[in-house]
Amino acid sequence: RAKPFGRSGLPLASAQPPALAVLKPGSKRRRVTANMGVFDHVEVLSLLGAEPESRGATEGDGPEARYWRAAALARTDRAASGAALVDLESKHPDSPWALKARARRAFPDLAIGYESLSAPERGDDVESLIAGAVELLVTTQLPDGSWPMGHPTNEPHREGISVLCAHALLIHGRNEAADKAYAWLARRIEAQSDEALNSFTAAYWLDLELDRFELGVGSEDAVAAAIAKLAGGQLDSGAWSYSREFGERWRGGFSGWPTTDRGRAHGMNSGIAMDSLTRARERGHRVPSDVLDRGRAALEEMRVEAGRYTYTWPEPRNFEGAVSSIGRAPAAETALWRMDAIEKSDLAIAVQTFFDRRDVLLPPAKLSDSWLPPHMISGYFHSFAVLHGARAIAALGGKRRDARLAALAEDVVARVESDGSWVDTLGLGKPYATAMALLILDLAGK
Repeated sequence: RAKPFGRSGLPLASAQPPALAVLKPGSKRRRVTANMGVFDHVEVLSLLGAEPESRGATEGDGPEARYWRAAALARTDRAASGAALVDLESKHPDSPWALKARARRAFPDLAIGYESLSAPERGDDVESLIAGAVELLVTTQLPDGSWPMGHPTNEPHREGISVLCAHALLIHGRNEAADKAYAWLARRIEAQSDEALNSFTAAYWLDLELDRFELGVGSEDAVAAAIAKLAGGQLDSGAWSYSREFGERWRGGFSGWPTTDRGRAHGMNSGIAMDSLTRARERGHRVPSDVLDRGRAALEEMRVEAGRYTYTWPEPRNFEGAVSSIGRAPAAETALWRMDAIEKSDLAIAVQTFFDRRDVLLPPAKLSDSWLPPHMISGYFHSFAVLHGARAIAALGGKRRDARLAALAEDVVARVESDGSWVDTLGLGKPYATAMALLILDLAGK
């Protein structure tokens, strides 16, 4: 358990599960339960101090003031921030703020993703919440244009999360930050092969390009390239996995996974990919018919009945219950309905199940990324399940459309953090869930 903190210089002690990390800032001892895997860093940094202890904390020349000035400086000049933290450690070696400085230098992105430098000035109305959330995304954007992860192990998702943040800023008119993110994303995504690119990233990149085109800041060529990028990650089976590379090389044979030579695809990745591709076709863009036909066939194989899909495919089939499927079924059914492969009443079943049972998404949020019983739902399911549920509600339409979206908006507002951000999984961090919340609220007309 001490290994992840090796670069921080923190004095730690480890034990058998449940593991303990013992922190010794100054003369104090803080005992931290460290049995949450990737959340150990987050919990430690939280105890070390996630926000100023007083709102005048940046005034003066003491160690606390030095720390928070360095934290603010990190938004624009990482090198200068690091030098300021080293200076703090040198001049105040026995201060708890020196310990915080070492932790911050070890995990700079992690610290930025979890700290709030000031309490936001906001009222109780939704417009103020949205304005504060947009500002939070702007202020947490890194100098290169991307956003920080909640934990370093989620680095492969940096592009996907940054796409969502850029999309949220685009629809809220923060063009300078959105353009900065877009430039970084375009370079990063172009540099990755179709086979290696994460399929969530590819699908959300297409969504962003579609809206950029609709708003007059994108191009037909950019949309076509995004369609090709997403299609390039499609497996030979017609489905999508985390990436084509992952799906093709998967052999299983450990941790209860059966040995297989058929690879591994996912209902949620396939549903989201086909949702984005069929939305592109619906808006008049050309999508290769063979890509859609093979994707449709794969979804039909994954489908048990209306609103029920396997989590993994072709083997094993698992978590096929209606409630367990609410994170993937709305997107998959929307795609099949757009292709005239199912009846509108089938989509209505998936929407109704999602709307009626969405409460099951809350208990794992901010708790665990493991599949928790009884419905095998993880903390990271929450935001994408609600976003795609909201999109399915909008696609279905009908007299209950506006009331359902308004209810989802109320759910989102009820979960806002004290600093005006949102969190559903600690590992992915605040920018991810905050961007998702903004996209959901936009669908609800907020």
